[in-house]
Amino acid sequence: MTASFDRFRWYYRRLRAMRPAEVALRLGRNLRNIRDRLGVAPSDNALLGDLEATTVEAFFAEHRFLFEPGDRETYVERYQRHLPDERNDLLRRVDEVLEGRFRLFGGEPVPLGAPLDWHRDPETGEAWPLAFWTQLHPNFAGCGEARTIWEVGRQGYLYDLGKAAWLTGDERAAEAARSHIDSWIEQNPPLHGIHWFSPLECAIRIVAWTFTLHWLRESSALDDAFLRRCLTSIARQATFIAENISRFSSTNNHTIGEAVGLLTAGVILPGSPRAESWRDTGRELLEQVLPEQMHRDGVPVEQAFHYATFLLDWSIFGLRLGEQNDIDWSPRYRGALSMLGGFFQSVLPEGGALPAIGDSDDGFALGLLGGNDRPGPAALNLCAAWARRTDWVRPHEPVDEKTLWLLGNDSVDWLRGVEAARPATGLTTMRMGGYTVHRGRVDESEEFLLFDHGPMGMPPLRGHGHADALQICLSLGGEALLVDPGTYRYHRGGVWRDYFRGLRAHNTASLDLENPFSPLGPFQWGDGIDGRVELAWHQDGIVRLKGAHDAWQVAGIAGTHSRWVLRLEPGIWLVIDRIEDSRKSIVQHFHLGSGRVSAGENGWLLRGRRGGLLRLTAQVGAEARRVSGDPGGAGGWSSPRFGVLEPAETIQVWGEPGQDVVATLLQLGPAAEESKVRVDLLWEDDQRSARVRLGESVWHAALA
Repeated sequence: MTASFDRFRWYYRRLRAMRPAEVALRLGRNLRNIRDRLGVAPSDNALLGDLEATTVEAFFAEHRFLFEPGDRETYVERYQRHLPDERNDLLRRVDEVLEGRFRLFGGEPVPLGAPLDWHRDPETGEAWPLAFWTQLHPNFAGCGEARTIWEVGRQGYLYDLGKAAWLTGDERAAEAARSHIDSWIEQNPPLHGIHWFSPLECAIRIVAWTFTLHWLRESSALDDAFLRRCLTSIARQATFIAENISRFSSTNNHTIGEAVGLLTAGVILPGSPRAESWRDTGRELLEQVLPEQMHRDGVPVEQAFHYATFLLDWSIFGLRLGEQNDIDWSPRYRGALSMLGGFFQSVLPEGGALPAIGDSDDGFALGLLGGNDRPGPAALNLCAAWARRTDWVRPHEPVDEKTLWLLGNDSVDWLRGVEAARPATGLTTMRMGGYTVHRGRVDESEEFLLFDHGPMGMPPLRGHGHADALQICLSLGGEALLVDPGTYRYHRGGVWRDYFRGLRAHNTASLDLENPFSPLGPFQWGDGIDGRVELAWHQDGIVRLKGAHDAWQVAGIAGTHSRWVLRLEPGIWLVIDRIEDSRKSIVQHFHLGSGRVSAGENGWLLRGRRGGLLRLTAQVGAEARRVSGDPGGAGGWSSPRFGVLEPAETIQVWGEPGQDVVATLLQLGPAAEESKVRVDLLWEDDQRSARVRLGESVWHAALA
């Protein structure tokens, strides 16, 4: 009864987010799905055309790809020169796959056996039913986390097998790639099973198979019969995408991936009667949707930094494949890619990783990064090499494989030849997207602070957004000291899905440990917590930031939440939170990076694993509590990658009930060693300034 009610409630809320045109579209799709389920779909002749008679020679003669057989020796040479360690890492990963062990979400190899059972969940061992795809739903099925079995079904390891076959002539890898594609086709009849549930999964597979076919071009593993089986399945998956594209309230990063899948199928399958339609639809969607997926300042509208790398990879690959096959791209599309590059340049700390803002499933559109586990720097590398922007090239960042395969040999030569410069210091505010970034110096290390004052994901569903309004992330010398704890899970997350999306899992403030609003499902919110910036000022090393949101007021619990983030001098920050008309305790949450935490008379000290120091000192009268792995979900948890839940260190600063303001001092680097610290927050001039005493020093902090 409860499960049925939850399903009804989910569908009801989902329906409320739709406009009439979307309802009509979905009704039409449902009628077609009934037809397909009854087995009265059009014959394969209308879909396949000449594909069943194609040959390997004819296939490669009808289109151009990103690399050709004649390029192999130069790629081998670039690997030896720019990626000397990657060849051995590649062969090690290939051996793992040959042994039936697979890396999921960047973790250690997991034994899944050979041949693979494509319907058995890697975590639970339960088998997903081979039912018609509309009879399945990842939100309610009890077989496991759909995203986990999809990670296997994306076959990202094919990139390693294909590269090894092409670069080293390893026929074992080539035969394994063929075997895995054949196995997937055999066990996944069209429109049946969990791997046919999502058009995005089909798109990811189409692109993976396309790269693999081109890497196997000179291998004996690629013959006419295998090629025809592969192309027939690609055509069927492209048809599924075309009939189920994510549009209207579902338009998001999935739409970009589906467009690239259609474009790819249209380019490589000219023998199909539908190829021209796929190609044109894919190009038109990319041209339209990519600019719509970004605010005018380049921030992705989903407010999820990981998915920005997803957008970038798809869009660059689509552009490059189109260019190779006489497709022209508009200045608007290229301009959107440039804006995306500017976004990565702004939010990526020097020598560090992307802050984990919003959802992340640790998946990739393209499996081209190999063993590189730093997608943020790789994204900036790709943007810099594509746009030839020398100011986007970071010192000491290694060249990565993705840039090589997407942009060609010249791109890595260019990156290696650029005299890189450190990012400029100062303040950057992206008002539409809702982030302000400060870059400063503490000694010779970059002091990086990101202040989140933007919208909570993309309306109407806000599916990948978190309740992170007014959050700060802080790093020193590339080491993250205040972090966003991550995502954990999607469909099987349960209360933990809600926890990692809630206020107390972010470096912001709450009332007690509550949220003003609750999620309506794994990918849906009702009301959102949308921030705004009211002050962003800096001069002579002093920084004054103020943001606010009205979610507590909308929920009828309290008034406006205002947050001031003040840089008093290099390495010293003051964070002040005021929530008007509150009868509860204001709680500031500070999620610490990896390292050792110790207590002293003047606050909590984090000694980071890379040597960074951060001291947190609560104002007089507030209580600073250390929380780690609280079983009740009060705090102290981290998800370093998808599906992993670990205890972590959190400092919660509690104000007294009814007290409407709480402040905490943050000291970085050498300043954190200061032993005599006392934070007295005294409001002056009708709350337009505050006075802070630290030992013998006194700061007068202007708040307006």
